[in-house]
Amino acid sequence: MADDPSLWDLQRLIERNHADSREDILDLKAQMARGHEQTDARFKEYVLREVFDAREKSMLLRIGNLEEAAKTAKTQIRGALMASAGSVIAGILIAIILSVVLGGGGKP
Repeated sequence: MADDPSLWDLQRLIERNHADSREDILDLKAQMARGHEQTDARFKEYVLREVFDAREKSMLLRIGNLEEAAKTAKTQIRGALMASAGSVIAGILIAIILSVVLGGGGKP
């Protein structure tokens, strides 16, 4: 019986184990909260596949519209260049014709 702990020793042992367990539980809760925050931050970086597909479809549609607008602008520019070149050539031809008709056939 000399090696048996007294009631006072048992009470201190239980209180110490209780305090250690409480600290361990608090530490575990803090670790879990940090882990949850890290995981939550990582999930916020990811995008759902449906959202990605919708964004990609929208982007491809916008690219198609821009390509169509570029083709239309190119056609309009080409038409404007042809019209301006035609008016310059017509002006030169009119000048030549008038000089021939009014100038007496080009004789000095």
